[in-house]
Amino acid sequence: GREKLILVNEGDDWGHPCCASKNVPFSDVMPVPDCSKVASEDNSFVIGSTPFGFDFVPANWPAPYGGGVVVALHGVFGTWTGARVVMIGGDPTTGMPMKSSTMNPMPTGPITDFATGWDDMTQSHGRPTVAAFGPDGRLYVGDDTAGEIFWVAPVVTK
Repeated sequence: GREKLILVNEGDDWGHPCCASKNVPFSDVMPVPDCSKVASEDNSFVIGSTPFGFDFVPANWPAPYGGGVVVALHGVFGTWTGARVVMIGGDPTTGMPMKSSTMNPMPTGPITDFATGWDDMTQSHGRPTVAAFGPDGRLYVGDDTAGEIFWVAPVVTK
């Protein structure tokens, strides 16, 4: 299994509530639905990563960040491992997130760690829940365990 980010255009079928993914119906739905028209996933995360909030990186952020997408991963239920914020690179031509996966990273745009430190593999130091850019250009990351909001701003050099 996996959790996914799917680009949905007007008129697309994104599978809910009958299909887990393209050509993958949920086993308990009868009659078996046709899932062939479900939009293909562009990015997937290992099941349990629990992607909660995401936002598009403003284009004025320095390379390689501008145009990408940040995703807050809440971590695996029970152990809370994997809590972090990841970056999906943006395609400079289309402005859309590049296709990639933490299950099978592709050389054209792998998902990479952007902000870490919530999980040291022995204990949780919090859990990022939302990642959103404010009007000031900063990335704000909400942590629902520590009850804090962190911010990240790009360093601008001349």
